Parts: sequence; C-alpha cells; structure tokens
Amino acid sequence: MNQYLINLTVNTEEKYLAARLDDLAQKALQGISVRSDFLDLRQQIIGEAVAVQYEDLLWKMDGGFKGAERKRLLFYPTWVTEDINNHIDYIKITPTDKKVTSLSHRDYLGSIMNLGVKREKFGDILVHDRGAYCIIDRSLTDYLCQHLERVGRSKVITETISREDLQLPQSEPAQINCTIPSLRLDAVLA
Repeated sequence: MNQYLINLTVNTEEKYLAARLDDLAQKALQGISVRSDFLDLRQQIIGEAVAVQYEDLLWKMDGGFKGAERKRLLFYPTWVTEDINNHIDYIKITPTDKKVTSLSHRDYLGSIMNLGVKREKFGDILVHDRGAYCIIDRSLTDYLCQHLERVGRSKVITETISREDLQLPQSEPAQINCTIPSLRLDAVLA
C-alpha cells in the first residue's frame, strides 16, 4: 500500500478493507471481473484510493441506482467492453396488513439482519408508504425471499423486481428561513 492509503486508513478494520480491495484489484489484473461487498461512505473513499492506483484497470462504484448511499466497487480489465454485471437484485417488501403505515428503515434493517444477513451483503433500503425496496447481493435473494416473513409485527410479502420497477422516493429540498447578521458567507454557514 502506498503512503497515502496508509495514512487514510485509521484502524485495523480499514487496513484490512484496503488490503481486501487491493486483492480484488490484483485479480482483475489477471483478467477476472470482480466486485466488493456493499461499502458505506467511508469505505468508498478507501476503495477509490485503492482503485486509482491501478491505471491498467477500469473501475466503478455502483449501488443499483443513481444516488445510492451504499455501493459496490467493481474492478474489470480495460478490454471488457460490455456493461459489467453487478450481481444485485431488487426486492420489494410489502406488508400484508393494509393498515400498517408505521414501519421505518430501522424495522426493515433489523428484520433482515435478524435473518443472519450481514450488513455488507445488502445495499440501501428504500422505505416508501406501502413497504420498502431492498438492494441485495444476488446470492442471497432466494434466502431473503424465503425467510423474511415479518417486519416489526407485520407479516410481509417479498418479491424480486427488475431495476425498471424500482420506484425511488422523491425527495423534496428543504427550505430553511433564517435571519443572519450579515451577508458574508461565513455568517450564513455558521
């Protein structure tokens, strides 16, 4: 690892992650397209620091949709021209009880992790008014669909959907009204 990467990793877990991502890049140099687990924002910074060291490789971060928070790092040889398969699936989770409207991100996350699925094996969970969408590693799709029966106290139905059927929540920009002592930028930021 180069000095920048050593300085970037602050603990043993991050050093291990950097080494693991470096190993993936080495495999890609041998002509094998590889992908990491889902990475959080901090891990993505480390992943990018590893990736830019390899000029003979192509790489990209992909979380399954534009604006994803948790993403996978994909390494592939420069001669690969087709779109690299990220090996992710989209699962729609729908409560069977029509009256249930209070399920939160925490409820869905807890139910999935209670099945023994590690956090790095699935990406974002997009909660909407009638359920949620989960982006997950393709190897765990069948397991999750067969075993996820409840979220919170509500029974749920799971189904695999295509990328085109994924409905992203519409976020509205927040408007903040405030009075500032001066028009200087540092006063606005404070």
